[in-house]
Formats: sequence, structure tokens, C-alpha cells
Amino acid sequence: MHADDVAYGRQATHEGFVSRLTKRSMAVMCWLWALFMPFTFFVGEVYMAWWAHILLVVFLMLILLPAGYGLWSDVGDAEDITQLRRSGRPAVAEVISMHRTPGRGYGELDSVSLLLRISGDEVPVFTASYRGDQTAAFRVGTLLDAVVDPSDNLYTLIFDGDRPKRSPPTA
Repeated sequence: MHADDVAYGRQATHEGFVSRLTKRSMAVMCWLWALFMPFTFFVGEVYMAWWAHILLVVFLMLILLPAGYGLWSDVGDAEDITQLRRSGRPAVAEVISMHRTPGRGYGELDSVSLLLRISGDEVPVFTASYRGDQTAAFRVGTLLDAVVDPSDNLYTLIFDGDRPKRSPPTA
């Protein structure tokens, strides 16, 4: 890697088994409905004009097939945590820059986009972006605990309850 090259990381998502199972089930249901609707045109009585039925089938297929794909691919992202548990290494993330986006009201929290410099004993230095809810701990220059898979720079910040854990400053 040259001095001008920058390595980037990818933020892991946090979802449990039930969430993954629900999303996979919903994806399969979307695909089954997309297959079932054209079948109804040839079997049984249709209580609408043939052209309306075809429009309905096309409309539902345009909605359900991509929705199923989106749900299924979300589950792949959720498997990131399993990968980090298996091969993650401790690291420190330094907040380089921060952009806060105010919530829209009605109890919505402010969100934050952070640019992080992540490094550790067994982790090469890389840059990553983090998106999440705003907390008082997020300030430029703050050091946060992280876990990184050095093979592909998959990372997550470590939280203690709803607050990120802070690494003590190094001398």
C-alpha cells in the first residue's frame, strides 16, 4: 500500500436471531406471493377484468420481488456480528470529524456521522465512517473502544448500555 492509499472499514450491524429469522421469513413470503399471483390468473375465478388482474400482478411483482431481496440481503449484513465474535480484535477508534443531523421532532433522536481512525495492536490503521444516534461521548478527538476483523476491516464500536465505551487517553 502506498502512502496515498487509504484503507476503509465497514460498520457492522447489530441484529439478533429473531430479527434475522423474521426477515428471512418475510423475504420468502414476498417471493411466494410474487409467484402465487400469476398462478391465480390461470386457476380459479378472477373477480376483476383480465387487464386489471394483469396490472395487479405486475404491480405486486415489481414491489414484492425487490422487497424480498432487500430483506434477504439485510440478514447477510446482520451476520457481521457473528464474524466479529469469531475473529474480532480489540482496537481504538479516534473521532476525526463529526456531522450531526437534528431529529425531525416527535421524540426522534439526533443522528451523527463520524469519521474514525481505527487502529490496534493486531489491527492496521484504517479510516471508517460510523452512523448512529448522537450521544455526548461523540466529540472530535474522543477515543472509543472498538472491535475489528483485520481481514476485511469490519468493525463495531463497543457500547456500555446506550453510551460508547471510552478508551483512556494514551500518554
